[in-house]
Formats: sequence, C-alpha cells, structure tokens
Amino acid sequence: GAIRPLIQQIEMKMEQGRLSDDYLRDKLRRIRENADRTLAVARQIRRPFTSIQPEPVDVNQSIAAAWEGLTAPVGVRVDFEYGDDLPPVRATRQLDEVFRNLIRNALDAMAEQGGFLMIRSRRVDDHMVIVSVQDTGPGIPEDMQEKVFHMGTTTKQGGMGYGLWWSRTFLRRLGGDILLESEEGRGCTFTVMLPVAAGTGD
Repeated sequence: GAIRPLIQQIEMKMEQGRLSDDYLRDKLRRIRENADRTLAVARQIRRPFTSIQPEPVDVNQSIAAAWEGLTAPVGVRVDFEYGDDLPPVRATRQLDEVFRNLIRNALDAMAEQGGFLMIRSRRVDDHMVIVSVQDTGPGIPEDMQEKVFHMGTTTKQGGMGYGLWWSRTFLRRLGGDILLESEEGRGCTFTVMLPVAAGTGD
C-alpha cells in the first residue's frame, strides 16, 4: 500500500521536470524498504502454522528477549513485573515475536504524548499463565477492537495490519489466546493467555 504513492510521487516529479538524483535515490530506497518488508510478511504468512512444534518456554525469558534492542521514546516509562516461579508454557521461540509486537505497538502509541507501559506475567492456575501489556496511550475505539485482529487492519500510519492477526493465530494454534481491553483515551491492555507445558503445572 505504501509503494504505489511513492511511485506516483516520482512520476509527478518527472512530469514537472523536477526529478533530482537525491530525490530519486531517497524514493527508491523507501520503495526497496517497503518491498523488503512486504516480502518478509509474505514469507511469514506462508510459513505453515501446522509445522509449529511446541516446547516448554520460559515466559519471563521470552519477555526479556522481546525487549532486547527496543528503546522507549522520550517521556515513556517502562516497568516489568515478573511473576515468581512460573511454570514453562507450551510455545515456541516465536513467542518472543508476539511480545515484541505488543511492546512495539504500545511504545509507538505513546511516542508523541508520553506515558507508562507496564508488562506483567503471572500464573492463573495449574493450567494457564498470562502476560499483560498495559499502556496509557490513546486507546482503541470500541468499533475497532475486534477489527485490529483482522489481517490488513491497522491503527498505525504506515502499518500493514499483520502483527496482531499473526499473534492471535499463532497463540490459538498453541491452545492460548490474546484479549484486548481498551477505552478510547485511556490506553490499552493486551492479555496473552498461554497454556502451561504438559507435566510442569503442578
């Protein structure tokens, strides 16, 4: 979706006779980046979910791995509240990507106004561990709260509407899920529900 407007901008400059080398190089770079991003998404989508081989995964380590390399924007505070003695969950290392996507979305939502991000993990019972990612951003309107999990729907400028769809599909294949609570103007809480790995819940 972002490639066509870039091409149209180049064509317009050509018609006006104002196409400089620097302008063209910049637009071609952006086209290449968008194309690479689209291809990466396509490869992820093609990857068959039936090939998932669940294994015991440490949730707290997965959250820490997801945060690695990320930086909070100026004015955004991030806190972690790790549950103690959590049993391993039934997942794969792709769980890191679920958390990274949720954290990045929250940081992006608060980039302009600042805010607070809290990431918590805790055990619900012998069968379930949950991780909540709670921000104080602008929130998501009620009529969009289910749609954000649909492929191609996004609330971010330049977004592709892929991350939340993929996350929910992946989690449900594992026997888990992801829930959204939000009130417009009062932030979002995404709750990731993960089944405890077999033989480790007692």
